[in-house]
Amino acid sequence: MLFPSHFEQDFLAYTPAVERPYRVYFYGTYRNLVIARNQVLVRPWVQAFYLNVSYDRKYYGDGVDYVQRQVFGTRDAANHGYMYWNNSGRYDDIRPDIDWDTPYPWTTVETAPGLRKPALSNPVW
Repeated sequence: MLFPSHFEQDFLAYTPAVERPYRVYFYGTYRNLVIARNQVLVRPWVQAFYLNVSYDRKYYGDGVDYVQRQVFGTRDAANHGYMYWNNSGRYDDIRPDIDWDTPYPWTTVETAPGLRKPALSNPVW
């Protein structure tokens, strides 16, 4: 479980900070693939609830984009799927799942050619 709200508030919070949930799932999923030498199926749990902590309140309002950004991060890193987890069993406030070819709807993502971090210069996907 890579829940962004459970990490320190400054973890992967560089500009644009609103992309933090995407980064947590993108790098977390990708890192697990690298550690496992791409020999396992990495399918993380997506935090399908909004935790009202200061960082998240500042950037995500109602939390709907918060969950969607995690899904895009997982898809862009591994494309092996994901599972939702909501501690209260409420899944009605989640947007419908994305298709594998749905373009990222917000700002430029980490996978864009000039923004890729050194650890991702030669990705496995």
